[in-house]
Amino acid sequence: MSGPKSDTAAMRFRPIGASLATALCITSGIQLACGQTSPGPPDLAEGASAGGAASPVVPGAPAGPPDQPIVHMPASAALTVTYVVEHRSALSQSRVTVSGIVAWTLSGNGACATGTGMCAQPRIKLVDALTDMRQPVYELTVLLRADADAEFTVGQRVEISGRVSGGPSGVVIHAD
Repeated sequence: MSGPKSDTAAMRFRPIGASLATALCITSGIQLACGQTSPGPPDLAEGASAGGAASPVVPGAPAGPPDQPIVHMPASAALTVTYVVEHRSALSQSRVTVSGIVAWTLSGNGACATGTGMCAQPRIKLVDALTDMRQPVYELTVLLRADADAEFTVGQRVEISGRVSGGPSGVVIHAD
């Protein structure tokens, strides 16, 4: 058969709805890159529509972190990673400062695919403590500006301000 090869893995992916695409960094304990699509046709919760209003239900997946309303804001200027993750819907579209430890970083040449000239948006993942790296649902992805010149190293404690994009399925911060 002539023509381009088909990538069957890529064909199994489909968009899950524009309203969720920017907030899908954490999904029921399964990490997806922000803006990526979800594999397969997802099973929807009973009574949910396929219009992107409900989160996909992944059989056997661990439950994600709670998504609670804000009863009171902490007195400190910087929020913890856990607080942002557990109040992601209530904080959505808010400007916050978060304090955490860098658990992972993607920037510079590491963000660029070899030979393509294309690079991913620089990002870091924050945790409250390095022991939290064993609980990926409590990692907070921070998307950095492409022109940001700050260097981050794993284990470094940082405070970063930005706008929260959050919902029932996940949360990400777009750094200022």
